[in-house]
Amino acid sequence: MPTTGFRARGHSEVGHVDPSGPTDVPWGKTAEDGIDLQVNATSVDLFSSQSTMEEDTGITRTSLSIVARLIDAALQVFQRATGTPDSEFTGDLEDATPTAEVLDFEEGKIGSVERALYSLGPGPASTRRIDAVRSKVADIQSVSQSKVNWWTPTVTWRVLNPAAGGHALRITDATA
Repeated sequence: MPTTGFRARGHSEVGHVDPSGPTDVPWGKTAEDGIDLQVNATSVDLFSSQSTMEEDTGITRTSLSIVARLIDAALQVFQRATGTPDSEFTGDLEDATPTAEVLDFEEGKIGSVERALYSLGPGPASTRRIDAVRSKVADIQSVSQSKVNWWTPTVTWRVLNPAAGGHALRITDATA
């Protein structure tokens, strides 16, 4: 029986934007809680000796992070999600003449790639898109593969101040 009005739970796609296109490069399937957008602010409060109430408050520091939870175990997905350079991945299991896929991790290269990230998920009327113009890996959680664990990479990307000015992060809710 078809389901009417069905909408996917959570963000259904996460990846990076290839600047040569620009085109979206998806990183495979995400977990149900595939994306977290973390907004942090540090403020300073101004008090006077004449009052017990604040005179003023101001934000002195902000940070934005995107946490991506993936369920795709492909080596190229892991390479992209961990901010490792494309040159560290070779091979193609799906080519007409398949070759072994190899992912090398060299000192100083994990998390060294800056990427423009995007995420797609359900919005109020249609699709919600989150775009981060500049970001780099801030944390990679432990990845375990065993007979009772899936290979599920979880990576935190810190959103950086855009080099050319403008917005650091944009959230767009598309119309139906």
